[in-house]
Amino acid sequence: FSDYFSQQDRWSRGTDEVLTGRLWRLARRLSPRALANYSFLLFYYPTVAIAWALGALNGLLYFSLGAGGVEVPAHLWLMLYLDAATLQIGLYFFNRRHNVSPHEEEGSTGAMGLLISALSAPVYAASLAAVVLRRGSGFVITPKGDAGTRDALATFRKHLLWGLVFGVPLALGLALGHDHVSMRVWSLASLVVCLLPVAIWRTEAAARRRAHRQRQPSREAVEIEEPELSWTSLDRVGS
Repeated sequence: FSDYFSQQDRWSRGTDEVLTGRLWRLARRLSPRALANYSFLLFYYPTVAIAWALGALNGLLYFSLGAGGVEVPAHLWLMLYLDAATLQIGLYFFNRRHNVSPHEEEGSTGAMGLLISALSAPVYAASLAAVVLRRGSGFVITPKGDAGTRDALATFRKHLLWGLVFGVPLALGLALGHDHVSMRVWSLASLVVCLLPVAIWRTEAAARRRAHRQRQPSREAVEIEEPELSWTSLDRVGS
């Protein structure tokens, strides 16, 4: 996770820097198709970060103040949302035929890639904030092979901080009686994103410790049988 999150931080921060500056200075030199292509590529990281931050703000306002949005009838909301979700999922699987990733098997759904990308949402939000606040970043190379960085609790500091951002208002809402189902589901899902990497790390670390103990040689006490002493045995030793 350490090296993966570091890589995602570099990619998202570089994308945000290009999108907030250099792209628009060079846009007039690009054809409309090229500009559209680069825009679609660059919008992913910042839109995920903005949606993540707005979700946290929405939860904070509702759970602490009870502030809600426009009430939409359930059947109307489902009609519009299901249409949009069906279109998105259909477009996703339609585009999977262009998959060129060497890390995924032919015909795979890409579900694991979607999951690991979702777990990076706190990193994307932190990267966008750093770019907006104009915080510099050093030059980092992702270690490979045996040189990989060992995970520690500090690896997940961004996730744990965002976990507080979602968890504290959720607990406050329980105390104040602000119990809208969709708001709770959104906050709980966000908490899962924040805490799942930590749970995976702890589980893997425990599995490695068990495997290490199993490889150690057993140190069971070995009983040594003492010989019987008699005059005959003493004579044999003497002879």
